[in-house]
Amino acid sequence: MFGGKQVEKVVVKPIYIEKHIPIKARPQGLNLLDLRFEVVSHKNLEKFLEDNKKRNGVIVFIALDISEYEALAINMADIVTYIEQQKAIIIYYEGRIQPKEEDNEQE
Repeated sequence: MFGGKQVEKVVVKPIYIEKHIPIKARPQGLNLLDLRFEVVSHKNLEKFLEDNKKRNGVIVFIALDISEYEALAINMADIVTYIEQQKAIIIYYEGRIQPKEEDNEQE
């Protein structure tokens, strides 16, 4: 009784609404172009310059010293690690939004 009046019993029953979240297809793999690295020192500089001129018509090249090449390698390894971590997060969330096995069996 509440204030002299009879109060009806209220039953609260949760209703679970399952949202359908579509899982997008994964992007296609990459088709990367081949790279060619050459180690050039004073011993093979002349031959490198000649070969470079034959291939490109002019003597033009991009050079990295040892520490820059190491930085490039570390950066690439960090990018690969980052992509792998992002893939793991995507796989985790895809697993969380898929219907549970027991829900399918009850239907």
